[in-house]
Amino acid sequence: MTYTRMLCVFLIITLLSLFSRDIYIPSLPEIVKDLSSNQSMITGSITACLLGCGISAPFYGFFAEKYGKKIILMFGLFLCLIGNVVTLVAYNGILFWTSRLVVGIGIGSVPVITRALAADYFQDYKLTKILSYLSMAATTALAIAPILGGYLHNYLGWQSSFIFLIVCSVLSYICVKFLIINDMQKGRVKPKSYKYLTKNFISLFVDKQFMSYALISSLAFFYGMAYLMITPFLFQGVLNLNVSENGFMYIFIAIAFFLGTYSCGIITKHISDNLILIIGISATFVGTMIYLLFHSINFVSIFSVTFGGFVCIFGSGVIMPIANKKCVTNKLNLTGISSSMLSFIRMLIVFILGIPVSMVDKSNLVSLFITYALLSITTFLLFIFTLKKSLQTEPTALPNH
Repeated sequence: MTYTRMLCVFLIITLLSLFSRDIYIPSLPEIVKDLSSNQSMITGSITACLLGCGISAPFYGFFAEKYGKKIILMFGLFLCLIGNVVTLVAYNGILFWTSRLVVGIGIGSVPVITRALAADYFQDYKLTKILSYLSMAATTALAIAPILGGYLHNYLGWQSSFIFLIVCSVLSYICVKFLIINDMQKGRVKPKSYKYLTKNFISLFVDKQFMSYALISSLAFFYGMAYLMITPFLFQGVLNLNVSENGFMYIFIAIAFFLGTYSCGIITKHISDNLILIIGISATFVGTMIYLLFHSINFVSIFSVTFGGFVCIFGSGVIMPIANKKCVTNKLNLTGISSSMLSFIRMLIVFILGIPVSMVDKSNLVSLFITYALLSITTFLLFIFTLKKSLQTEPTALPNH
């Protein structure tokens, strides 16, 4: 399969499937009213979707190695289609919430299988570029989906968003069905026994190199999540922006992550992975110090809140594709399991770190400074650990300068 064809298919299914997660956010108040449900049930459907993504990831990786990645990806997309159909006809909050959980379980297959297939077919800088583009596609979906959902709601009603998602699910399924080679039939991957898969699945938990890069990737992902958790209270509570103005501010953060992952894809052919990680981590420290500077002069504005986050999240965008690549290529004969474990660990870290972040005082820039300082320091220490580990195991891999 050619690089361009694989990339195009992956970008299409990533964009279309991830629309299912965020497109209906602007419609939440209207959905609460129409379904005569309580607000927590309908709002909680977003968490239900994320929960489905997290809990399904290990299973997708496990069964992809047993039955083939293409067939498991098609199964996930079919679940996504069923979930969106049920959402469209849902008549109460419980059914709506349950349908979003099913959608989350379905779209959980997309990042797991696309990363694994990319690692099966490509190596080195081409793999890094594909993973960079996939991260950009995910960010693009995050930025575009609520805007598109708002327009559909205004002109056609909130149900139109789910009709659109059904069409997207069908298109994604068709793309995978006819444009991706069946890895089992072509002999690219041999079916593995349950005993062999279970043994290797468990081994990843004690693999220090894998766990370190998985944590680096998870922390890089959490930069954006922390920003989304803290800044609404600054934008709306301190700077008196309304909800729509607040939403517009997040476009800049999506651009920052997009530029970070794009930059990583461009420079990966010319410099080493370790140097790219150093650049990304350095950017997060710079963004953190920007927050400290603005707080020290008591300067709180849209610019001060956005600029520091822009630099930090640009750095996280540089870091993530490299960390993802290191994880999925940890066991080249078990890319599905490695990719699924990465997704599972990422969701677990987001859940764990989200608890203390939700409790911090969000009325000034100190919360952003402390959060990003701790993330940056931890990421740096993990990077030093992996660097020392690689020097111990592969001393001849160092380039001569």
